[in-house]
Amino acid sequence: MSDFSISTFESKIAFHIKNLASIDKTAQQLKLPKTTVTTALNRIEKKIGKKLFIRKQRTGNIEITQDGVDIVPKLEQIYLISESIKESDETWNTNAKSGNVILTSTQTILEGFFSKDIVKFTEQNPNIQMALCQLDKYDHPAQQINEIFIGKWDGQSDKYEYYPFHVFEQKLWVSEKYLKKSPPLRNLKDLKNHRFLFQQSVYNLSESLTPLSIKQLTHEAQDIESFNIAGPRLIDVLAKEGLGIMPAAEETVKLSNLKLTRVLPHFTGDKTEIYVRVDKRFSNSPLANYFVDWIFETRDKALASIGIPPNTRYTKLYPENPEKN
Repeated sequence: MSDFSISTFESKIAFHIKNLASIDKTAQQLKLPKTTVTTALNRIEKKIGKKLFIRKQRTGNIEITQDGVDIVPKLEQIYLISESIKESDETWNTNAKSGNVILTSTQTILEGFFSKDIVKFTEQNPNIQMALCQLDKYDHPAQQINEIFIGKWDGQSDKYEYYPFHVFEQKLWVSEKYLKKSPPLRNLKDLKNHRFLFQQSVYNLSESLTPLSIKQLTHEAQDIESFNIAGPRLIDVLAKEGLGIMPAAEETVKLSNLKLTRVLPHFTGDKTEIYVRVDKRFSNSPLANYFVDWIFETRDKALASIGIPPNTRYTKLYPENPEKN
């Protein structure tokens, strides 16, 4: 049987003909036309080159031949294995689309990347109970098992799976209001005459979430004025109102629909690598695989809407059609 291929459908036909001893009953059982069953059986016997069943003219019953006794059990195995896989796939799909999951990140990530698609996700997946948790920083030491955190790498590879989400590179942004009332910005030297808006953690005001290393990048801007702000929404509002220059990634500015203009286009600040972090006790579950795939599909959609391609690769974890893989 190594020189030909038997489909799952053909194996299914042979299995039922053997057990029901009738083409008519097989057609009824499978809700198929009798001609479909007969054609499939003829095709099997032609592929194998042997007669598997004898059709009795008077009674219409089927008897298995000696060749059939040897070959049909092998076809049965093909069919039964395929049924087992199908049942596993159905269970996988059921488990994937039900359960509780928590999505945690900063307001910038949650609002910019996911807010437009969360309603659609909940409508399409009524059996998944999603909770959202907003943090003011990219660190999260108290992650729960069923919680998926989007933040910085922290090196705990023994505990978590990490999937690179995106690399954000900080640039300089101002509002038209600020440009009209402030000294000109022609080069790095001019930075010392301007005010910078730095976002801080509400829990630790010495911890900057936007560590733009201006003093390390140029010695000409040592006297810059800084204004520390705790809260991403507040810093956006104050930047639009013209309080100062806001260091931010282009993705953040565009996804948040901030009406800001980039200045000193040749100047770039720190890069922040962001990862999707999943507890290893949860990472192999169908629900986790399905949800992480949704995270990256939503990421791609959000970036496409602002004309920026993803700068990290991702391979889907959850197959859309498991029975075809």
